[in-house]
Amino acid sequence: KPGGPGVLLSGVPGVLPGKVLILGGGVVGTNAAKIAAGLGARVAIMDIDLERLRYL
Repeated sequence: KPGGPGVLLSGVPGVLPGKVLILGGGVVGTNAAKIAAGLGARVAIMDIDLERLRYL
């Protein structure tokens, strides 16, 4: 819903980092994970391909 509280991804002293769940470890998912991690978020990736997850 528009106007929600939002989530602060970057690290601010005294505030826990945001959590991001990426669905799919393809090209877009991998790059989204890199961006989110670069912003200081805790990142988890889910994919149906176990070999792809091992690669990541």
